[in-house]
Amino acid sequence: WDSEWENNWFAGGFKAPCDLSETAEAFQLRMDVPGVKPEDITVEVRGDTVHVRGERKTEKEEKEKTYHRVERQVGKFEELVRLPAPVDDGKVQAEFKEGVLTVMLPKTDAAKTHTVEVKVAHPPVM
Repeated sequence: WDSEWENNWFAGGFKAPCDLSETAEAFQLRMDVPGVKPEDITVEVRGDTVHVRGERKTEKEEKEKTYHRVERQVGKFEELVRLPAPVDDGKVQAEFKEGVLTVMLPKTDAAKTHTVEVKVAHPPVM
């Protein structure tokens, strides 16, 4: 068994799907977490690693209801994402909108792409 799947299964948690994209200046991590409150999400950044965890809590149970189908997962989720390069952890920003967590991770100056001008070599004059 995959240990990540096994841990989520036994913990009653779920896997929050995420995308990681990159521009010349930053990485962007987007994670679908509908039904999770922003105050129930923690984002930690260290060097080239982002650790996102949170919890979708169970709604108040109504004793008069009979459920015929239950598919919405509740519980804790956790995602550890290794980035291709270190980021400036002091400038990281996280925003939550319509069930999507977006984390902007600016690259360090050393990790940014630099373009180098290619000069034409002239033969020495004799």
